[in-house]
Amino acid sequence: MGSFFTNVQVFAGTAPRGREDEIHGAIVASLRADAKAKGLSAASADEQADRTIFVGPPGRWISVYDEASESQSLDVLDELAGTLSRATGCPTLGILVHDSDVLILRLFEAGELRDAYNSQPAYFGGGGADLKDRLRSLRGARPGRR
Repeated sequence: MGSFFTNVQVFAGTAPRGREDEIHGAIVASLRADAKAKGLSAASADEQADRTIFVGPPGRWISVYDEASESQSLDVLDELAGTLSRATGCPTLGILVHDSDVLILRLFEAGELRDAYNSQPAYFGGGGADLKDRLRSLRGARPGRR
């Protein structure tokens, strides 16, 4: 059995040096606001959490691991990557690995999906055609892309 995992990488590398702490703060604030809007609250030390979110330390790339995206749902991953891109003003990359066989990358800028890559579009049987059409339309909007 292979590995299954997801995460979002926030690229703070284009920000002025030292602004990584501010971007990190925006990530945490955005996640807290999203959780509150969904009726969630932080678990105390003696409570069992229903959902765990890990935010890596400030730096050029800031990693976000959200247990909710581990369902392997692109909708959940896209929502997280889009929200963080909007909140930080930084590009984000949603990453999904399925059974160590499929790598899916989803690039967001200003909260919008800008580009995507799927190492095996037909892996899930027939679903690849829809994804190929969506990717073709994304690439068609950007001259010089194939």
